[in-house]
Amino acid sequence: MGEQSGGNGDTPGRGQDWAAIVFVVYVAACFAMVSVCAKIAFQGGSNALSALVIRSVLTLAALIVFFAWRKVPMALPPRQRYAAWILGIIFCGNNLGMFAALETLPAPLAVLIFYTAPIMVALVEWAMGHRKMTAFSVVALLLAFCGLGLALNAGQHAINLAGAAWATFSAVCFTAVLVLSGRLFPSGDSRPRTLHMIAAASVLFVLGSTVSAGFAWPNTSLAWLGIAGVSLFYALAVTGMFAAVARVGAGRTAQILNVEPVLVVVLSYLILKDAITLTQLAGIALVLASVWALERNQPAPAPAVAAAARD
Repeated sequence: MGEQSGGNGDTPGRGQDWAAIVFVVYVAACFAMVSVCAKIAFQGGSNALSALVIRSVLTLAALIVFFAWRKVPMALPPRQRYAAWILGIIFCGNNLGMFAALETLPAPLAVLIFYTAPIMVALVEWAMGHRKMTAFSVVALLLAFCGLGLALNAGQHAINLAGAAWATFSAVCFTAVLVLSGRLFPSGDSRPRTLHMIAAASVLFVLGSTVSAGFAWPNTSLAWLGIAGVSLFYALAVTGMFAAVARVGAGRTAQILNVEPVLVVVLSYLILKDAITLTQLAGIALVLASVWALERNQPAPAPAVAAAARD
């Protein structure tokens, strides 16, 4: 999307707007596939640290090769490079927090707590004066959160406080990445800065693995396929996420990413043959309806905010 809205009539740019929404849903699907592929890898002998290290290194290598093939510039000015490294470090906190939560919490609870991030993003942008918070927005966000609880069947599980703290930490880090990326990089090509972020994260994960005895290689071909899927979909998801933030803003990106855990449930049913209940289907419908309502009733941002949120 460019800066011109295009279109005719009372809804300028509606076609481009919905194209951007579809793109963010695609990003959410890629993130969901990361979770599904990680589960396949863990079932074949791998673990969280192994998945993080292999995923980061393979993703970094693949992006370098792809950028060289497509002749995408990889260098960044010093200020942008340092900012990308900082975001990469924060993103490490997001990843580590989520995997630590998964070690002590059932996956549905961990994902549900993590997905308080869209509410955090909305509140931060409202506090900064970059977003207009309406009663409708608050109600829709809360309904989406309730829908996530139903879709993930979270009420069936007991809460571990340490795991909940890790999942909350992961959500805070993800919120910081979304908000800061929209402010530090309001425009321009998102690909080189994503490369530098992943490079910083890879260095930290590799350093962490050298002082840990918990590294475990996959021991089945299916587990290796899972690791490969984690790396592929992670690269697509992260690159797409930062492109989405630059195009539609951090707040709207976080809102639409609410469909990710719903997609996790659906993809787990289709790929992993996990059961899906009527309660989960009701939650999925509530989440999708809330996200759709938020998009239909999104107030127009102030001109300065709109300019900062687009390429």
